[in-house]
Amino acid sequence: TPMTISEPTTLLTNAVLAVAAAALGLRLLEAGRPPSHVGTRLRAGAFLAGATAALAGGLVHGFGPSLAPWLKAFSWKVVLAGVGCACFLLLAGSAWWLHRRKRARPSAEPSHLRPDPSP
Repeated sequence: TPMTISEPTTLLTNAVLAVAAAALGLRLLEAGRPPSHVGTRLRAGAFLAGATAALAGGLVHGFGPSLAPWLKAFSWKVVLAGVGCACFLLLAGSAWWLHRRKRARPSAEPSHLRPDPSP
C-alpha cells in the first residue's frame, strides 16, 4: 500500500514548527548551562517538548490514513503528552524566574510606592 500524504499543508506547517521550536529550545539549553539558570533550562525543555508534539502531530495529520491504528493512537498520545509537558515546563520556568526575581528583590513594589524608611 503506497503511503499518501493526506494533509500536506498541515504536515509542512508542523515540520516547520518542529524545526523552529527545536532550534529555539537548543539555543535556550545552551544559554542555560550554568546551574543557576534552572528557569532557562525549564523553558528550553518546553520548546523541545513542543517540537516533539509538532513532529508527532505532523506525522498523524500527514500520514494518518496510511498509519497502522496502533501507531496513529500512539502518535496522538505523544502529541498530547508533548503539549502537556510544554505547558507545564513553560509554567514551571516562569514560576522559577518569578521566584528568583522575588528573592533577589525583597519587595515587588516599585521604590516610589514604598514608604520612606527615614522619618
